[in-house]
Amino acid sequence: MNETEARDVANAALAGLTADVAEGLRLDDDGVCRLVFDGTSVYVVLDIASTDLVVWAPAGVLPAEGQAEILRQLMQANLFWGGAHGGTLSLAPDGETVILARRVPLHGLQASELSFAVEQTLDDATTFNKALAFSGALPAAAAQEAGGSPAHASMIRG
Repeated sequence: MNETEARDVANAALAGLTADVAEGLRLDDDGVCRLVFDGTSVYVVLDIASTDLVVWAPAGVLPAEGQAEILRQLMQANLFWGGAHGGTLSLAPDGETVILARRVPLHGLQASELSFAVEQTLDDATTFNKALAFSGALPAAAAQEAGGSPAHASMIRG
């Protein structure tokens, strides 16, 4: 799939996210579409190299206290993507901002699939933001899932 085809597929899926045709959700010249929901930004970015869309959002800021424990929990939440519902948690280059991202393949992409990825990213990022801002720890559900034993975890020797 060339870049023009990839943009067309992405733009068609983005256009399907809203009934308001005048709003015209589209990728900008850099291949980015920023969606804002009650002050939380979710970005849809075209990764032409992989022909995927990357849907990502800031998911909080590491508090000054207890960073080692929070980073441990974030890494556990990444184990087979269980604590982030299929997303990946990482740190932005500033070393403080937690990012939640997920890849959405462009091949055969429908607006409903993109909508689900955006909604899941928004929900999870909002939950992580609130938890990190108020308690300085992962949300209870993510921490529980991260601390649990996903089916694949039994395959890890340790």
